[in-house]
Amino acid sequence: MSSLTVVIPARNEAGRIGPAVRAVHRILAASSIAHDIVVVDDASVDDTYREVAALRGAYPLQVLRHRAPRGKGGAIASGFSAAEGDFAAFIDADLEFPPQVLPLMWRTVQESAAPKRCCAVGVRSRDERTFLERITSKAAHVAIRGVLRLPVADTQAGVKLFPGWFAREVLSGASQSGWMFDVEALLLARSAGLEIASIPLRQRRVRARRATPGEYLRCAVVLARLAASARAAREVATARSE
Repeated sequence: MSSLTVVIPARNEAGRIGPAVRAVHRILAASSIAHDIVVVDDASVDDTYREVAALRGAYPLQVLRHRAPRGKGGAIASGFSAAEGDFAAFIDADLEFPPQVLPLMWRTVQESAAPKRCCAVGVRSRDERTFLERITSKAAHVAIRGVLRLPVADTQAGVKLFPGWFAREVLSGASQSGWMFDVEALLLARSAGLEIASIPLRQRRVRARRATPGEYLRCAVVLARLAASARAAREVATARSE
């Protein structure tokens, strides 16, 4: 029987991480999906680590801890390096994206022609954030898709599922440690020839917007670098095929 590892990156998520672990476990168990959960505490300064560590023994749970913050992408990469499942997913600790989408992603991949060559990504079909948050997010998605030619409508929804081998061997070594990890993961999936299935989901508004103008600027710089790298890779591939 195939199994799923779910990675939950967490920084200062006390009060949220416990319910997140319980919800993910309950939903996967109800769907009879063999699973384990890896929580990566990214150098939290609140009670995140203590809260999640108290759950060990009651759940199929592994807890990793960064002594210095590495960002969301760095936390996911650490979790993927420790993932033991045949497949590996990640989901944000605040559950802005419903964990109920995980069984749907699982079934979509399992029912594909080649499950070990398929991944599933969330795409927001319903967004309950403020108008400003929605419009700036949409603009970012359009820019990313246009520059990188990615075959997905939404690159940043915080829940994605990959083959376990790809998560361990490729994504654990991704260069992007921040929010652009999602974009790099999709680029790497495309380069590896993986099928990318889009799964519609709802985004709730759990807390206020966290991105700053400075962070958007840094993401733009990273986007330019990723675009240059992707273009170079395409040129190499074209030269080899000629």
